[in-house]
Amino acid sequence: MPVVENLEVCLSSLSQSPESSSTPSCGLALPMSSPFGPDLPSSVSHSQSPMENRAEVQFASSNLMFESVNPSKSKPILPKEVSNLVTVSQGGRVDAPQVYETCWNWFGGLGSVRFLHENNQLECQGKQKRWSVTEGLWVVFGRSGIRNGLLFWCAGLQVGFLIIWDSKKLRSEEVVIGSFLVSVKFALDGYGPLWLSAVYGPNNPLLRKDFWVELLDIFDLSFPLWCVSGDFNVIKRSSEKLGSSSLTSSMKDFDGFIRECELLNPLLRNASFTWSNMQESPVCKRLNHFLYSNEWGQFFPQSLQEAFPRRTSDHWPIVLDTNPFKWGPTPFRFENMWLQHSNFKESFRSWWRGFQGNGWEGHKFMRRLQFVKANLKEWNKVSFGELNERKKNILNDLANFDAIEQVGGLTSELLVQRTLRKGELEELILREEIHWRQKGRVKWVKEGDCNSKFFHKVANGRRNRKFIKVLENESGLVLNNSERIIEEILLYFEKFNASPTGESWSVEGLDWSPISEKSASRLDSPFTEEGISKAIFQLDRDKAPGPDGFTITVFQDCWDVIKEDLVRVFAEFHRSGIINQSTNTSFIVLLPKKSLTKKISDFRPISLITSLYKIIAKVLSGRLRGVLHETIHSTQGAFVQGRQILDMVLIANEIVDEKRRSEEEGVVFKIDFEKAYDHVSWDFLDHVLEKKGFSPRWRKLMSGCLSMVSYVVLVNRNTKEWVKAFRGLRQDDPLSPFLFTFVADVLSRMLLRAEERNLLEGFRVGRTKTRVSHLQFADDTIFFSNTREEELQILKSLLLAKLLDCKASSWPILYLGLPLGGNPKACGFWDPVIERISRRLDGWGIGIWEDFSKEFRSLREMVVELDGHIVVLGRLLHKSFRSSKFTRFVVGDRERIRFWEDLWWGDQPLGSQYSRLFRVVSDKNILISSILGSTRPFSWNFNFRHNLSDSEIEDLEGLMRSLDGLHLSPSVSDARS
Repeated sequence: MPVVENLEVCLSSLSQSPESSSTPSCGLALPMSSPFGPDLPSSVSHSQSPMENRAEVQFASSNLMFESVNPSKSKPILPKEVSNLVTVSQGGRVDAPQVYETCWNWFGGLGSVRFLHENNQLECQGKQKRWSVTEGLWVVFGRSGIRNGLLFWCAGLQVGFLIIWDSKKLRSEEVVIGSFLVSVKFALDGYGPLWLSAVYGPNNPLLRKDFWVELLDIFDLSFPLWCVSGDFNVIKRSSEKLGSSSLTSSMKDFDGFIRECELLNPLLRNASFTWSNMQESPVCKRLNHFLYSNEWGQFFPQSLQEAFPRRTSDHWPIVLDTNPFKWGPTPFRFENMWLQHSNFKESFRSWWRGFQGNGWEGHKFMRRLQFVKANLKEWNKVSFGELNERKKNILNDLANFDAIEQVGGLTSELLVQRTLRKGELEELILREEIHWRQKGRVKWVKEGDCNSKFFHKVANGRRNRKFIKVLENESGLVLNNSERIIEEILLYFEKFNASPTGESWSVEGLDWSPISEKSASRLDSPFTEEGISKAIFQLDRDKAPGPDGFTITVFQDCWDVIKEDLVRVFAEFHRSGIINQSTNTSFIVLLPKKSLTKKISDFRPISLITSLYKIIAKVLSGRLRGVLHETIHSTQGAFVQGRQILDMVLIANEIVDEKRRSEEEGVVFKIDFEKAYDHVSWDFLDHVLEKKGFSPRWRKLMSGCLSMVSYVVLVNRNTKEWVKAFRGLRQDDPLSPFLFTFVADVLSRMLLRAEERNLLEGFRVGRTKTRVSHLQFADDTIFFSNTREEELQILKSLLLAKLLDCKASSWPILYLGLPLGGNPKACGFWDPVIERISRRLDGWGIGIWEDFSKEFRSLREMVVELDGHIVVLGRLLHKSFRSSKFTRFVVGDRERIRFWEDLWWGDQPLGSQYSRLFRVVSDKNILISSILGSTRPFSWNFNFRHNLSDSEIEDLEGLMRSLDGLHLSPSVSDARS
């Protein structure tokens, strides 16, 4: 499908003043007294069914179409109420067919008394009615070059919609008016039709079912290019309300609608919510959304939602920009699809052996990779070329073969050519899937299963989330210039990684639990070809490459070519303990920790290291893993063989539950060290390794891995200069988790020493009253302490928490991503976990979700044995994961199994097997007994929203034939298999 970078359509609503309305005003469509009357021109119909409200725009154009006030001026002069709403995006991808200016706007408050008082009004005369539009609003659109517009009135909700667009780029063809929305079909020259829907969801829960049905009808009509936006008047996640909220049926319905239609909800910048009641103790919610189909997302692959300041409305205005990103040049990346070429291996061998150079083995190895890189670039141009262009040519050839066949048949020579071209097409499609799978970093879905669209979507989502458009510096100044942003980030990392002045520390009197001399000697043994090979084939093939651009896949597939040179590199490293600077360079990319990112601290720095260093670190970490259990205390659950994250979660829950049952008072204090890896002192780490019995040779190897580190920060793929590091551990370095475990163990040993001196009591648990003062998982630490002085001590603990800027929470809290405390059987206990999983699955689509559920279904059967207790995790999650996606059922009396949603016939729920039928059923949760009779021949009672099309009838016939082999047992209850 072609990619369009930019488009410009502006949408809004006319509204009553928030002060005069009992319901919240809306950023899309607001209640108001009709400025132009509830009667539409006769050429645009209105009924309770949106599918009946289809009208040809040309019939209504004389009444609803306007001309720009001043179309000659291209730079808008905006009123204060809507300043910065209209954005212009330049540039775009090289392969974009055309560059457009982009702006899709939604904002409210235009009908408020304050806004109308401050802005003169422009009278617009219609054929039947007369209405007015504020001049401020009109200036926004008129002076930005937008030529045409439509005004609609939905009498049922007393809502007005205003949709305005640039007629030079878009041509309206059709309008559909429903009870809750207005949809316009646009023609984009050369690319086919696209639909845009403006919605205003009902506040009344009784009307929401009709609202979802209407949206599903429009989705069926507008498929595949559809974007819907407005005030849905419901949240879809508990996190979309300030202070959170329990999951409700309305939230589940909203989320279900998004998943059923496989819609995408792009990232929202500058805000977490879109509406508030504007009170002293505000209620804030995310009510406004831009949602669009997968195909729309492919058409506009760089879409971004952005919130702007509000003045008159209780809603924040939102802009959907389809090309907000200005990326720098893409560095070299090895493409795994190159490995599919029949001549790649021999070509690689020739390039590798063709390099001649002198110097240290590590330096020669990196220069050899650079030599191969240069040859690869030229080889790619000849052997692969432009995939999209080649694919297009093959499809044209196949179309020509088909045309010749229909006229007079194909000769034997042409038949052979068509077979060859089909084979080339299959090969290209596989290469395309490998390419997008690599870019999307999707590990659990394999290429070759026609998942290119999914990989493409994930890759675009990952890329768009990393874009930094604005940044707030330490002084609170907001930077929006790319150069200034890069300079600020570079300055931050230079200060952050500098060696701190006046640093001093002393840790004495601890039980270090050093490793045995035998283990220390084993660590110092020379590296072997077998050990190196084992480490390489344990590494993830699809990890993002570093500055050298090569993935581990190359080393795995070409091991016989590079092994001799690589073994020499390890032998030299073992002798000298030095890693050359080119091997130890890295890119740093900034990944957002949350949706609302403002400061540098809101990003997580991830290091992309070179392939050679990655192999060296993997070999060293493999050796370390074998000795950690000798020296790391049992309270640490991370990275030690035989210990799991679930151990810590279950132990913490047992401790808290026992304390709560005893009704004794206590304090639970959970901390997560900020940028823990980045603050590690190399001298302190070396001191800890010495105390724990590691030899001078091993400590020199560790110092070699740390002391020569340099990096460059990638900001929107732009770089500035290389920076030398003087402290810290790199994220994504295989060694870092193990080295940090040594540092964290010092804290654990200090706490144990405090216990021995009775300075720290902890909780007494179990029959033996074992004392537990803390648990650790890497840098996540949780402390347990008795109050000792009842109410006063609890108050002091709360004051201490406030002093340390920590939040005093109620049960349950989250520890290591899972709930701690509370009743796991209670409704809503697992809501945070379910929401977290759901957020990760947003936009995946039903088909992908079903594939994922097969892997995830094993969670039901997961059993963890801990201290003689058997904990079946699946039972805890049963109520939350009741859906068919996780459970297979055996049909008995048909009274408990849902016909469409549950998994009872075939490898997927019937709603997934027959997705076209599922989209048009009236009740998606209907039971089998309500559709299927109990005796043969079966009687059927399907209920669809509208008459079926020919293709849907064929699906229905196939479904009925499939179920003809079903065996019922009316005397037995339905059960899980």
